[in-house]
Amino acid sequence: MSLIIVRLEQNQLFGNLSEDFGVYRNLQYMDLSYNSFSGEISHSWSRCPQLGTLQISRNGIGDGIPPEIGNFTQLHVLDLSYNRLVGKLPKEFGKLTSLLKLKLNGNQLSGDISPELGSLTNLEYLDLSSNRFDNSIPGIIGSFLKLNYLNMSNNKFCNDIPVEICKLAHLSKLDLSHNSLEGKIPSQIGTLQSLEMLNFSHNNLSSFIPIAFEEMHGFSSVNISYNKLEGPLSNTKAFQDACIEALRGNKRLCGNVTGLQPCMVGRPASKTGPKIFLLIIFPLFGTLSLVLMFLGVFLILQRNMKDPHIDQTTNTYNEKVFSISTFDGKAMYKEIIEATQGFDDMFCIGKGKHGTVYKATLTSGNTMAVKKLQSLSDGEIVQQKEFFNEIRALTEIRHQNIVKLHGFCSQSQHSILIYEYFQRGSLATILSSDGGAKKLDWNKRMNIIKSFGSCSILHAP
Repeated sequence: MSLIIVRLEQNQLFGNLSEDFGVYRNLQYMDLSYNSFSGEISHSWSRCPQLGTLQISRNGIGDGIPPEIGNFTQLHVLDLSYNRLVGKLPKEFGKLTSLLKLKLNGNQLSGDISPELGSLTNLEYLDLSSNRFDNSIPGIIGSFLKLNYLNMSNNKFCNDIPVEICKLAHLSKLDLSHNSLEGKIPSQIGTLQSLEMLNFSHNNLSSFIPIAFEEMHGFSSVNISYNKLEGPLSNTKAFQDACIEALRGNKRLCGNVTGLQPCMVGRPASKTGPKIFLLIIFPLFGTLSLVLMFLGVFLILQRNMKDPHIDQTTNTYNEKVFSISTFDGKAMYKEIIEATQGFDDMFCIGKGKHGTVYKATLTSGNTMAVKKLQSLSDGEIVQQKEFFNEIRALTEIRHQNIVKLHGFCSQSQHSILIYEYFQRGSLATILSSDGGAKKLDWNKRMNIIKSFGSCSILHAP
């Protein structure tokens, strides 16, 4: 048959839909809405390849949506609202890429929204309200970039409002009311510049109303009643002109609307504000007080410990921390650090009670024995003075049996002595070996000790 259009809407027709209507291969438009047809959507209708509009709303159609629905590849409008459809959305919906309008509201459809629905990128109108869909509103909702109407109210959606919904730049009407949505209203809501009507009522949304609403100049109607929102209303026409019925049932909303508490000028609108303020200020104030207290104690102790004579002596020695007789002190210190790779253990040639000895080969080819002393404790000024007196004595001694001290370096990180390097090792090592002990017998040792009596000391000018 060459039947192209069937319009039987708004009558009192009844019968089994799947039995009373056959297959019409040239059919492009069929509207059976507002009748009393029963039965189910016929599987054989998939053989109507030209069908562009199918409207069977407000009848008694039952059972599930058959997967053959995916064969209606030319379909632009599908309205199955207010029937008795059950089950999940078949993934074959993803094949209806030409679909502009989809109405499935007023049924008993359930489960998750099929991710294949994200393929309907030409969709302009989507109504899934008054069903039993549950879990989260999927992020694929952001794929409907041409959408201007979205209604997912009266379901069982929970968790947060997906931020992807804020990608729908053409959206003018958004209804997510009567669900169990939680969390905050996304702060990116201001990107919905085309939005005129918004209904988030009867959910569990909390926190404050985003200031981003003030960027939405065409926004004219809002309903946020029966949530857990608090704080001041947004300074936009939609909120300021809203009636109390659109705002009631929240925790602590305030504003210049009859039935709401006025916001307190100069103070936070909710109890949460002062709590956050105190939680931030008191720890900061306490920390600052402790720092000032320790600083005061430190300064008092320093003043009590100071001695003019010691200060003068210390300053004198501080001027000589790089005083080395035969080398440029600062350059030598830097070169020693580089030669020992920061006093790495691989350059260690001996350890003693007062320090560790390292072998340092300089760029000039000279090899030095560098003794890194154990660090002096902070504030041990007297010990530091004795340390420098000992250094002065060692630098002035001239004796054939004493290793020559070239100089020293003392600063906050390291105190080091720089000696002439001998390859035969330490005196303790030699004396502990049988061969060394025999060569350096007791007579030789006594003569060495006696020779210190004639040790010459060169006095500094």
